[in-house]
Amino acid sequence: MVDSPLEAQREDFDNYLFFTTWLMNNWMLLHLLRLAHNRKYSADCQLTINDIIKLNETVHSCFGSWSLRTKLDILLLFHLQYALTTLQLRKIWDQYFCETYIILLFEIYFCAYFVYQLLLLAWLGALHKNLSTYYLNPQQGHFPSSHSRRQLIQFFSVYWRIKSVHQCVRKLWGRVPGVLFLFLLKQFQYLAYNIYNINNHRPINHLIEFECCVVPVLKIFILAICNKRIQMLNQQLREYLLRIELLHWNWLESGLESAVAIPFAKILSQLLVLSAAAGRPDGSIQW
Repeated sequence: MVDSPLEAQREDFDNYLFFTTWLMNNWMLLHLLRLAHNRKYSADCQLTINDIIKLNETVHSCFGSWSLRTKLDILLLFHLQYALTTLQLRKIWDQYFCETYIILLFEIYFCAYFVYQLLLLAWLGALHKNLSTYYLNPQQGHFPSSHSRRQLIQFFSVYWRIKSVHQCVRKLWGRVPGVLFLFLLKQFQYLAYNIYNINNHRPINHLIEFECCVVPVLKIFILAICNKRIQMLNQQLREYLLRIELLHWNWLESGLESAVAIPFAKILSQLLVLSAAAGRPDGSIQW
C-alpha cells in the first residue's frame, strides 16, 4: 500500500517540529542554567541589586517620597500574561519537565527586570517632579533659593547614578531576551502543528495553544511600553534642563543677583556639557 503525498508531508513536518523543538528546548535550558550557575554573572547581579537598593535610598532622601504606582494598562497586561503563563505551566506540568524548568527560570529574570523598570519609572518621575517645581520659580520673579540650587546639583548626581545602574542592568538583561524570542518561535510552531492536524484535536486544544502563543507577545509588549515611557520621561527631563539653563542666562542678562547667578550658571552649563558627553551625541542617555 502506497502512502499518500499528504501523509508523507505530515510525517516530514512532524519530524521537523520534533527536531527543532528538541533543539530549542535544550538550548534555552542550557543557556538559563549556565546563567544561573555562572559565578561572574551572579556576582554582577548581586552588585547591581545592591546598587539599585542604595540608589533607591538616595532618591528617597534627596527628593522625598515617590510613588511606585504605575499605569493601570501595564498592570492589567502583566496580570494577564501571568495568568496565561500559569495556564501554560498547568498544561505541561505533568508532561515536559524541560519546558517547565525553562518557564520557571525565565520568569525569575523577566519579573526581576519588570520590577526594575517600575522602579526606574518611579525614579525618573521623582526627578521630573523636582525639575517641574524648580521651573515654577521664574514665574514668581525670584532667583531660585540656595535649597533649589542644591537640589538641582543633586539632580545631576542622581541622574548619572541612574544612568550607570541602568547600563549595568541592560548588560545583564541583554543575555536573556534570546530565550524570549525562542519561546515565541516555539509556541507558533506548536500552533502551526495543531492547525495542520486540526482534525485530530479538540477545539479546546487550539484555544490553549493560541493562549500560550500570546504569552511571549505580551511579555515583549509590556517591556516595550515601559521602555517607551522611560524614553518619554527622559526626553521631558532634557527639555526641562534646557529651559532652566536658558532661564539662568536670561537672569544674568537682566542683572538679577549676578553675584550668585554668574558662577551657578557656569556650573550648570558645565554639568549639561558633561551630561551630553556621557550620553549619545545628541546629549541623551541610551535607555
